[in-house]
Amino acid sequence: MGSRTSVSIALGVAGLYCGLPISSVLAVSGSDTESTDQVEEIVVTAQKRSENLQAVPISVTAFTANTIKELGLSAPTDLAIATPGLSFGQEANDVSPYIRGIGETQAVPGAEGAVALYVDGVYQTDLDSGIFGFNNVDRIEVLKGPQGTLFGRNTAGGLINIITKDPTTTPSADFDVGYANYNTVDSNFYGTTGVTDNLSANLALHYHDQMDGWGHNIHTGNDAYKNRDIAARSKWLLEISDDTKLTVAGDFSRADDSMGSDVHGFPPGGVATTPLGNPPYPGFYNIDSYVDPDSHQTQWSLSAKLEHDFGWAIFKSLTAYQDFSSYLLFSQTDTLLNVLTADINEDANSYSQEFQLVSPRDATIQWVAGLFYYDAHSKYDPLTFTGGAFEPGGGYEIVEADEDTTSYAAYGQATAPIATDTNITVGLRYTLDRQHSQVVTTDAFGIEPQNSGTQVKKFPKMTWRIALDHRFADNVMAYISYNRGFKSGGFNFIAPNEPAYRPEVLDAYEIGVKTEWLNKRLRLNASAFDYEFSQVQVEYNVTGATIFTNAASATVHGAEAQLDAVLLNNLTLTGGLSYLDATYDSYKGCPGEAQALGGGSIATVIDCTGHTLPHSPKFQIDVGVEYLIDSGRGDQFKANLHYSFNGKYFVDPENRLFDTSTHLLSSSVTWTSPNGIWDVTAWARNMLNQRYYLYALAYPTGDVYVPAAPATFGVKLGVHFGS
Repeated sequence: MGSRTSVSIALGVAGLYCGLPISSVLAVSGSDTESTDQVEEIVVTAQKRSENLQAVPISVTAFTANTIKELGLSAPTDLAIATPGLSFGQEANDVSPYIRGIGETQAVPGAEGAVALYVDGVYQTDLDSGIFGFNNVDRIEVLKGPQGTLFGRNTAGGLINIITKDPTTTPSADFDVGYANYNTVDSNFYGTTGVTDNLSANLALHYHDQMDGWGHNIHTGNDAYKNRDIAARSKWLLEISDDTKLTVAGDFSRADDSMGSDVHGFPPGGVATTPLGNPPYPGFYNIDSYVDPDSHQTQWSLSAKLEHDFGWAIFKSLTAYQDFSSYLLFSQTDTLLNVLTADINEDANSYSQEFQLVSPRDATIQWVAGLFYYDAHSKYDPLTFTGGAFEPGGGYEIVEADEDTTSYAAYGQATAPIATDTNITVGLRYTLDRQHSQVVTTDAFGIEPQNSGTQVKKFPKMTWRIALDHRFADNVMAYISYNRGFKSGGFNFIAPNEPAYRPEVLDAYEIGVKTEWLNKRLRLNASAFDYEFSQVQVEYNVTGATIFTNAASATVHGAEAQLDAVLLNNLTLTGGLSYLDATYDSYKGCPGEAQALGGGSIATVIDCTGHTLPHSPKFQIDVGVEYLIDSGRGDQFKANLHYSFNGKYFVDPENRLFDTSTHLLSSSVTWTSPNGIWDVTAWARNMLNQRYYLYALAYPTGDVYVPAAPATFGVKLGVHFGS
């Protein structure tokens, strides 16, 4: 199934292998037996230099381009089905990853999650930028745990690093077009070629249009839950000399998506509060609203990376600019009453500059040092609330809000041998963040209520990493690490005169092993971790907005394991397992909601000490098999079957709203022509037609959810030219 490896830390897995003593296992792994059927070697840049995944003392799940294609991954949110410990939260069209229970969904301008998203080394400013199609991706790395030294920017939980393909001088092209149920058309193109002897370029294009929705708006008769998006990305690589090269990249994307904005009220009789007026339940995929939600997002970016090899060090400069705008119209209740409608215009842009010095590949001590500057501006332009929730003030309220974030950081990390086959890694980073918030709120009469104001706050923090790794044999490495990460504080637009919510700090302790056996036909990695989480940032919803506050502390324990195996010459197996125990140690001022007569909720304050952190399923399991059949005529068939289990998890600190356990089954069969130019794939996802949530939220006007995709299936034709 290609190669996907989740790196983690060890519980003496080697000694358990097939019940053999560790000495016997090591003897097997050191065999000189020739074999061409091995698990694929993966090179990652988790420490900002190219290294074999099995040599990096960090928990990483890595996806190659082949694996992305075979699993049918088309967006970052799809990674959760094949990454132990990863899940996604969402609010409207804002997505945020959670790794090992750490993350936030912050649907306000300037929002940054505790798990960062990077594309080709560039930090992605806005959470909305997490919604785009994979197209020209070479590799994806999911780094677990705080990455507070080398990446630093709000990576208390970890990060997702997407690396796109570099252009080559050898011409090649790939094109595919597909059709699926719900009248869905997909098409992708990737091409690369040389322009001159030392200049090459590539171009990637993506088109997706789901023209029929999963359900309907019963009131208007229009479809609900459909989407359309287009994207383009190009890279230009100039080889200035043997020691110097310049890479310039640009991209553009637009999405018209009602998936996250078609909010749906819960049926009566459960733990969820129902909409105001207690309207009839329209069905799992239908809504019954006086307004058809509408959403548009546009973003573009430019980046330039200059690299020069001085011999004693490699210098890198990475400059990037991003621009994002969105429009969102939706009702916060699934009802024919205009209780609360949000009309949101949001704009954001950011500039970043990073300088790095990296040691030569053959240096005894491997080191990285750098400087990072980041400047971002986000705003509501404007946000307008209408509906009965704002009576008698004329029926609407306008919020104009600006947030500026400026960040400076200096960092360094070095790995040095301290004994035979034993290394120590030490890293340190100092970050200074400055937040400036300005909010002006007016009602229908032009009056500014109390929720207007301006605030400025600085958040300095030192973060670090210490790790030891030891190689017991050529293919057996164990490590232990201690990392500190932090996520900056900020301001609440809905209560701009309140003090800033404080930065959250995560101290992570981890132990793990990375192993390969049977002449690299079997890869088995495992890890165990303990997190001490302080000043935990928690979100809750009030009328028309989201508020952030701090819980005192939380503890997260867990373990993960990942298996990749070549069982036969044409049969491969992958598997992953995650166990998580994440609870609040102290959270006494926790917001809650209770059912109100006539629908809606009554706000309460409860003690959430001992409650489970949101988006923290106890167990996650994924298993995949792939079988390759050679017809004997030169053409091939490849069959792929993947199963993932996601345990029950809560979506709020109150532990009232939850999503039940889900069993997702997907498969594909691909025929490839004898010359490799043509292929045809038939695929299916959520074959068991499981009903589960894309997200769910507790609202004062009644809890809401958005359904995830039902069973989908389709066919795809691919054409490939060149290498």
